[in-house]
Amino acid sequence: MKWPNASAKHPASIADALATVTPRLVKDNRGAPAPRILRTALYSWAFRLVLDQDGDLVARIEAEEAPEAIVAALDGIGRKSVDIAALNTPTVVWSALDSLARKMDGTAAADNTVTRKVPVFSNCLRYAVEMDRLPSLPLTKVDWTPPETDDEIDFRYVPGPDLARKLIDAVGEQGDRGRHLKAFFGCLYYTATRPGEAVALRETDFTLPEEGWGQVVLSSSSPRVGSGWTDSGESYDSRGLKKRARKATREVPMPPDLVRLIRNHIAEFGTGEGGRLFRAARGGGLLSKEYGDIWKAARRAVLAKEEAKTPLAEVPYGLRAAGVSLWLESGVSPAEVARRAVPPLRQGDPPQRGPREPTDRTRSAFEVGRDGDSASRMVGVHTPAIRGGLALRNHHVKCSGNHDERPDGGRQSAYCRSRNRRRACDCHDHCPPQGEALRLPLHFI
Repeated sequence: MKWPNASAKHPASIADALATVTPRLVKDNRGAPAPRILRTALYSWAFRLVLDQDGDLVARIEAEEAPEAIVAALDGIGRKSVDIAALNTPTVVWSALDSLARKMDGTAAADNTVTRKVPVFSNCLRYAVEMDRLPSLPLTKVDWTPPETDDEIDFRYVPGPDLARKLIDAVGEQGDRGRHLKAFFGCLYYTATRPGEAVALRETDFTLPEEGWGQVVLSSSSPRVGSGWTDSGESYDSRGLKKRARKATREVPMPPDLVRLIRNHIAEFGTGEGGRLFRAARGGGLLSKEYGDIWKAARRAVLAKEEAKTPLAEVPYGLRAAGVSLWLESGVSPAEVARRAVPPLRQGDPPQRGPREPTDRTRSAFEVGRDGDSASRMVGVHTPAIRGGLALRNHHVKCSGNHDERPDGGRQSAYCRSRNRRRACDCHDHCPPQGEALRLPLHFI
């Protein structure tokens, strides 16, 4: 029902949740296929919809000829599945919810993964109630809490400014592809873009003066989904910014270092189709494996042997965390950091329009650690906190000391979010004492 108007990643996410919970809703596991075969059968064939010859959306298994192992797996799960009436039994519902809170290896899934998957299961049950297949919503009959997870960024392994610059420089030393991708990684760090947002960047998105600060206007993202989930058959889906209105934009100031990187990149490599800056080696959209391999090579070149065994700067996304962390450490207001880097704090908060000039604190942020004397190599930067409150998503990022200051500058009681329910803000529970390291939840970035 939600497929026709959804982004490519949304049906893929729905299929992921259904492929996770379905194997748990069985009478027994005798004769069950290998877990990975069953998951492929469910995710790629049963819950992936394609257009048939009449132009109607149908399950892929109904429109294409599947391998024997896939057919056998789907036949087996069809025979073993519990009757829908069994979902009125609390133990069955608990088992289903528990499966959504765990990864295939049995360990606890990240908090944002559970938050994404449980509503899919809930929607299926609601649909069954609407179709009179269930008398009432079974979820109201159980008291279930997902397992606790450490869904936070460990800033011990977020690169400091000096290390971030060394890693970006090392990317440029990895041959032709490294030189092509140096500015890509620069965008992740200096403007805290997500990789999918950086892939979508075009020359027209930038203001690039010959000297001084520039600006980038982020308006779209091209996350990798898989060619089977997009209408175009491409592996990337073009869409708006994550968790923002479809036509929303983010204006982010660019320090001179990044302005030079982008200008040099355009001079050497030009632009691709549609003015895109970053392309795959053979043309087309930049693949995550390609920039991931370059990052691994740069990391090996810069880190000591013992450091390389740790999660320090383990993935390119760590540069985004480093950029956000540096802004906060340098005193950039949490509301401004939120405007640049994260989804709106509340639905209905008005967007802030107009060009953005870098503040003195933003300017000083990118001078920190330039010569390696002000930044730790192993440890990222930490934001001290004082009593007071301002919430970014589920956790406090920095206390403003004003409980009546709203993120958009208006006046309203401070708030925070907890499982989508607003509640009174109690900073003594959420904010670390002054001088303690701040820890952000993973979904903050």
